[in-house]
Amino acid sequence: MSYISDKMSAFFSWFTGRYAPAFITLMIVGGIFFFYFNVVVTKNEVELKERNFRGLHRMANNIAKKIDSYTEENSKNFLKAIKRKTTHQTIGSIEEQYGLTQNVPDPVDSVLPKFFVKFSNDWKFFFKDTGSTTNESPVASASIEQFIKPLLRDDLFQHYFLAVNDTILWDQLDISHQSVSAYLTGTSASDSVSKGETIQTGDIRQIEIQGKEYKLFLLPFIAGGQYRFSLGGYMPLEKYKTEKKYVPTYAILWLVIGIMLVILMFPLLKIFLMHRTEQLHARNAVYSLGSIHILGSIVILAALNTYMYFTLTRSKANDDIQRLAYNIDSTFTHEIDTALLEMDSAEQMLIRHINDTGRLDKIAYKPVVYPYLLHITWADASGKQRIRWATTNYAQEKINISSRDYFKVVKENKLWRRKNAKPFYLTEISSRIENKNLALISRPFSYKDSTKRLDSLVMISLSSPF
Repeated sequence: MSYISDKMSAFFSWFTGRYAPAFITLMIVGGIFFFYFNVVVTKNEVELKERNFRGLHRMANNIAKKIDSYTEENSKNFLKAIKRKTTHQTIGSIEEQYGLTQNVPDPVDSVLPKFFVKFSNDWKFFFKDTGSTTNESPVASASIEQFIKPLLRDDLFQHYFLAVNDTILWDQLDISHQSVSAYLTGTSASDSVSKGETIQTGDIRQIEIQGKEYKLFLLPFIAGGQYRFSLGGYMPLEKYKTEKKYVPTYAILWLVIGIMLVILMFPLLKIFLMHRTEQLHARNAVYSLGSIHILGSIVILAALNTYMYFTLTRSKANDDIQRLAYNIDSTFTHEIDTALLEMDSAEQMLIRHINDTGRLDKIAYKPVVYPYLLHITWADASGKQRIRWATTNYAQEKINISSRDYFKVVKENKLWRRKNAKPFYLTEISSRIENKNLALISRPFSYKDSTKRLDSLVMISLSSPF
């Protein structure tokens, strides 16, 4: 019995001593592949989907907000500007300024809400002035592509898709389908409120267009109070797979180092797994000593590399980041200071001309120190803009800004305060009289004079391109 057990022990000792390194290597490689496909790839795909849907959600919110803003403010200001057009302006210049087009009213549109979607040579957004007393008032419209394209992120998707209910309004890949249900079978479902089919939830579909495969990310959203839109983004399938299988460089480096360490440990494993009846050959001892030497060298090199990273590379990177942050802060502060100086200059100029007859508005205003200036306005306590200076060569609409945050914070005195500077507020807005995003600075204004022309003014604001 002891003879059999000795033979079995010797066999297992020989087998493990001879093939243990191979088995260990296979187990490690198998574990790496298992971890990569079941953890890394899965995690990358989840993050990719979350990032794309998060981006679509933000873009959809911006589109909905822009539709609401144009319905309530921009279109009304545009139609007023058309009516009050001066000899210095053309209808074309006003349309370019607002990003809207004047349309002759259609009697059929009288029963439609103040925002609606309609096909007129192409699919367009239409905005009505519901405050008008006649059905013959002009209607403002905007091309869907020109309206939403500035809000779309080219870094997230290569092409985009927009539908309302079951109707495809716009697609950058120029698909031939006109309905979502025909284009994406199984995506839509019946809606008890709207007629036809509509996309109910976020979805991902794999489609092929002109011989190229894409992943289409779809997200529904509501805009204009009642319209169920669906915004989609096309990502090439090849790019989707590449990002899903992405492995960081540092992970590949550590994987290579780990495999090298396993290979270098083979001679040591052979010695530790030897049976007591086996003889230690000279080559095994030499290989083991060589492994120890190389392993020691790798450890020393890794320690030196770690030391150099923390003392040299990381320190330099931190210095570069601090220098960049300082330069950004200096440039930002300088631009704010310059804009505030421009506001100081405008205030002084306005006060000097207070006794001039006629209107205090200015067109073709030449900035004194801030070259990026677009407008300087003064508003009263109700939020109505009373004076507007513009760098354009024509007068622009003066609107009510009482709902704007930059007016509210001035009234509530919730301003930014800096040493040796007047308190102010800085923000970014979507203009209600131009098809632009603007950077805007506002601050209190107070001046009393004998003419009382400026007594009602409480705020001055300056805007520039964002």
